[in-house]
Amino acid sequence: MRVQTPAFAVLALLLAMLAYTFSHQEGAPVKVFTRDASLGATWHDEKVPPDRWVGIVLSQAGWERLPGQVGHGGVIRGAQPDFSGDVAVVGYMGMMRSGGYSIDVREVRYVPAGEGKRGRVLITVEVRSPAPDEIVTQALTNPYDVVTLAKEAWPEGTLAALADGQIAIDVVDQDGRDWGPGQAL
Repeated sequence: MRVQTPAFAVLALLLAMLAYTFSHQEGAPVKVFTRDASLGATWHDEKVPPDRWVGIVLSQAGWERLPGQVGHGGVIRGAQPDFSGDVAVVGYMGMMRSGGYSIDVREVRYVPAGEGKRGRVLITVEVRSPAPDEIVTQALTNPYDVVTLAKEAWPEGTLAALADGQIAIDVVDQDGRDWGPGQAL
């Protein structure tokens, strides 16, 4: 069987194009954290809360600046992370008009930079709002979640690049709605 030159040239061109495409894409995502159990939450509201805050707190100084970032004097209670070996991923929903709201950090992924692209962190949150006919507590609430992750769980250089603003943080909910951008403190 004889291979014709034009067919061989077309095949070589296609292989070269595929190789170029794969060499210029972002690297494979690295799962830094995943929470296995899903709450099966549903977001019934039309818009995401305007004063939400989702991000990564890298240091004690960032933790001390956090109350000013979350707005309305929102308070993040609970044990303070040990920033000598950990970072905190915080999901703060903002001030809600009633009970029945919740936010949980479900997954954190780091997507390495590709040629011509900068790396990014993707934080997935699971959010819940009460159904229109649901009976809920009539009180202002400030739902939040804090997940502490070991610094060693992150690929080398990622946290320094986050601190320098070289890595974008994207935030989406369980249905793929944009809740970001996230921030690093």
